[in-house]
Amino acid sequence: MRLPAQCAIVLAGCLLPSVLVAQQRGVEIGLDGGLEYSFDAELLTIAAPFQRIRAAFPSGHRLAIEPSLSFTRLSSNGEWLATLIMRVGALYDLEDKGRSTFARPFAGIEYADASFGESETVFDLGAGIGTRTFIADQLAVRIEANLTGRFGAEGGTDGVIGATVGLSFFTR
Repeated sequence: MRLPAQCAIVLAGCLLPSVLVAQQRGVEIGLDGGLEYSFDAELLTIAAPFQRIRAAFPSGHRLAIEPSLSFTRLSSNGEWLATLIMRVGALYDLEDKGRSTFARPFAGIEYADASFGESETVFDLGAGIGTRTFIADQLAVRIEANLTGRFGAEGGTDGVIGATVGLSFFTR
């Protein structure tokens, strides 16, 4: 499976502006498990314990740039399917003090390769809303509900509804 060069360029471009700010305020690093339901494919995906890895780099008082990465490989009876999802979101804290309720619009690229068909790349656009509950000084449980639109090369659109539950570690 080849990683599209555009994915790496988009990810690097989104991360560079917030690296200096992240050194002052700290970074939120997390792992999430979750479920997604795709309407067109009528497919329910449950990923436990982890579906994605993410890191939120502060870019202002209430805003952070959050790239995430997910890789899945399924195989059965000699057939296989592998997907790579790279997304970049703008994590916005809805409360001025504390870091509990947030909104997260995001965009990304999904690349899928299968032994039984051609590879495919689709563009994602979506939004999520969620909450963080601190269980220790630098550790929180994060819950999010999200809605994603997948836009294929042939012009088709697929709607996906999802939810994630994960742990967040704060570096400061």
